[in-house]
Amino acid sequence: MLVRDIYGMGYERLGLGGDVIASSFGLAARRPNENRKPADMVKSLLITVSK
Repeated sequence: MLVRDIYGMGYERLGLGGDVIASSFGLAARRPNENRKPADMVKSLLITVSK
């Protein structure tokens, strides 16, 4: 989930562009019934720990 997904745009007041990662698992928590592949969750985790 990007900053723009939460705020609808960038959050320049804090120096955050809209494309900055705000949460990698926020959408998963919001939409638990979607079909997700384990590989998608692993990718999200890898992105989170590597940023």
